[in-house]
Amino acid sequence: MIESFRTRLSKQFKIRWDLVINENRSTMLSVLDRKRGFARLSVHRMFLDAPDDVISAIAHYVRGTTRRDKRIQDLLLRGYIQTNLCRFNYAHLLDEKKFVTKGRFYDLQTIYDQLNEEYFQSLNLKITWNGTWGMKKRRRITFGQYLDHLNLVKVHRILDDPFFPDYFVSFIVYHEMVHSIVRGYIDSRGFYRIHGAKFKKIEKEFVDYDRAINWEKKHRKEFLRDGWT
Repeated sequence: MIESFRTRLSKQFKIRWDLVINENRSTMLSVLDRKRGFARLSVHRMFLDAPDDVISAIAHYVRGTTRRDKRIQDLLLRGYIQTNLCRFNYAHLLDEKKFVTKGRFYDLQTIYDQLNEEYFQSLNLKITWNGTWGMKKRRRITFGQYLDHLNLVKVHRILDDPFFPDYFVSFIVYHEMVHSIVRGYIDSRGFYRIHGAKFKKIEKEFVDYDRAINWEKKHRKEFLRDGWT
């Protein structure tokens, strides 16, 4: 498979190049070294059986392209990575001793267990606090994140504060748990989407959905300068 990948990618290059196959959990594609007429490329093994348009996008990534084409190629590569990462499970590499679930005000494991029992029953995810604690104003913040290849939910420590009501913190955890059962997809325009119709339908089943959304709309200016994600 590696030789087949080399052959397919070689058709896209006019320079000398070398290849490193990686098993990274974050940086799936990178140029390790670039000199005049030479490049050393590191790619995750998920790309070995990638379709031709993705192979072409890798070549564009290495040799550079126009701003417009770069945006298109970046979307294609990002979408391919997101939709294929679920094929690889690196959860066994996690050091669970580093997980922190009990915060100053909220216990994530308790919240997760209650939600799992009420809405999901059979999920087997890990959860941990992540980021810097404190209520300083920020330009942007991601309250939660689900990492499919790690079966891991990360929740930002800013939520570990009585300013955030318990139903809102629970909603953020619930939102990330839904991501574990509704995968992202590439739409007809080539954009990677994570909040499609199916996701939104399940998300609204949360008992305090309207209450949590309304609270966020009312209070977001109190902890963010511009907006939030």
